[in-house]
Formats: sequence, structure tokens, C-alpha cells
Amino acid sequence: MKNTHTNKLKAMQFALLITLMALIPKVNFSQALPMSDFVVFGGNGTNGPCTNPSSPGYGVIVGASSTINGGSLGTYTLFKTNASATLNSNIHSGGKVELSNNVTVTGKISAANTTNSTSTILTAGTNTVVGGNIDVKGNIVIGSGTISGQVTRPIGKTYSGPSPAGGHVIGTPTLPTLPALPAVTSFPSYGNSNVTTTRTINPGCYKSLNLSGGKNITFNGPGIYVFKNISNSGSGNKFIFNFQNSATGTIKIYVHGDVSLGKNNVDFINGGDASRVFLETHGSGSSSSNGTYAFNIANGTISGRNSEWFGTVYAPYAAINYGAST
Repeated sequence: MKNTHTNKLKAMQFALLITLMALIPKVNFSQALPMSDFVVFGGNGTNGPCTNPSSPGYGVIVGASSTINGGSLGTYTLFKTNASATLNSNIHSGGKVELSNNVTVTGKISAANTTNSTSTILTAGTNTVVGGNIDVKGNIVIGSGTISGQVTRPIGKTYSGPSPAGGHVIGTPTLPTLPALPAVTSFPSYGNSNVTTTRTINPGCYKSLNLSGGKNITFNGPGIYVFKNISNSGSGNKFIFNFQNSATGTIKIYVHGDVSLGKNNVDFINGGDASRVFLETHGSGSSSSNGTYAFNIANGTISGRNSEWFGTVYAPYAAINYGAST
């Protein structure tokens, strides 16, 4: 009798478990995307004592008439564009996506709405062009345009916009797992020697890099270059990365404070490319114009070349700002 009762109880528990499992919402889990997929990625202030960015807060904000070529664009929070941006990329947001008028996205768009907001999660203006699929955990509103892929949103959420060529699915959106931010590097101490004029520097520790315009700094070979801060000004300066024909190695620039490049050009000599240049700044943005930019590069041209930077920039404690036409 006892065994019969126990067996019935186990059968009831098993049936209850199966019933509960059937009630759990279906989720499309995906493997985490590698950080190397992204050409721009925005955090959410969880790395440490981060400086709060200016409005609209944490996220990736793309200026008007900007063009981004290749890779993916990602953020844990908000992805937003101003008008007439051309993004030859994918967009992956852990929060919302807001596209202005006349925006083209050749890749796919996903918005995970990790805060479970009941507001519109993807908004886009008029003349929106999306080449890939749209997967959004929430409401979608697109003013007008062309959607070449499929639009997927959960049951109970709404879609308003042009008829997608790939169809409109009410179901479980496919949402990629965003990568973790890199570990913050423990820097060596900076040195005692300022760099203020045209010269060649070897890997080592320096104090401030302050160029007043028309100056060239040659980074002489792969290795680690440490500075207290970088604060350049004037009519334009140039960074020259000399890889000395080495097939391996990275030029790593560690900056304890803020980086302000002003108008800047970059040349590569004796091999190397942008994939082998890494700059990390631990600035809080306190020295920048609005108190929030740890890395800042100005608008403008130098001898017919746009102001430019080639390489990876990591700013774990404050914002990054690239000017228009950069």
C-alpha cells in the first residue's frame, strides 16, 4: 500500500513538472557573439566608478549623416541614430533601438529589451531601409520604408510598419547573447618625461603627451606605451605607427587619464594595420568639454585628410566621442 501510494505521488509530481515546463515561455538561446564582431560597442556603467554620460545616457549614439562600414554595432542599453545614417552593419541592442528618418541598415536588427519595458522597443522614422531580419522583444513602430527580411515579435506585442518581404512572425524572436566587456587592464605607472614635439618614442613610460599642432609622433615598434594623459591641440598632429616589418606584436597605448586627440592623422610604416593598435584610457572625462568624454577626436581635415584614428579604443570609465566626418 505504501509503495503504491509513493508511486502515485511520484507520477503526480512528474506530471506536474511536465505541465510546468510546458508553461515556460519558449526562448531562443544563442551562443554569445565575440567582441571581435563589433566595430562599436557601448557598456552600461558596470565596470566600476563610471562617469554618467550626457543625455540620453548609456548607449551608442550615431550622429547625422554618418556612415559605418562592416561589422556589428552593439550596446547593452540604447542604440540611437540621428537622421540620414548609413549603417552597413548589424545592430544588436540589449535594450532599445531608435532610428531617425532616412536611415539605412544593410544587416539585421535585434533588441532584447532586458528590462522588460512595455514601451516601444524599436522605433524608426520615414524612409527606413533594413536589409536583414528584425527580431524584437517588444512593440515595433516603423514610419515607412522597406524591410527585406523577416520581422519577429512576441505574442501580445504589436508591429506597425511596412510589410516585410520576409514575412511577419508572431513568436519568439532570435536574440543573440551580447559579449562581456574585456577585463580592465592594470596599468604600469606613467613616467616623468613629457612628449611635446616631433620625435620618435620607444615602448616605455612617459608623462603627458601634449602636441600643439603640426607635430608627428612615431611609435617605434610593437610594445606598451604608457602616458599620464593625451591632450593635443592646434591645426593637426600625426601618429605614425612603425611596426618595423614585424609580422607579430601590437602597439598598446595605456593612458591613465583622458585622451583628446584634436585633429589627428595616422600613418602606418613598415607593416601593421589598425587590428594591431590598441588604446585603453582610464580617464573619467573630467578634462573634456562636457565632463564625460574619456576619448575625444575633433572634426575637420588636415591637408585634405579627414581627422582620423585607426585601432581599437577601450574606455571602461567614461564616454567615447568621434566628431563628424571622422
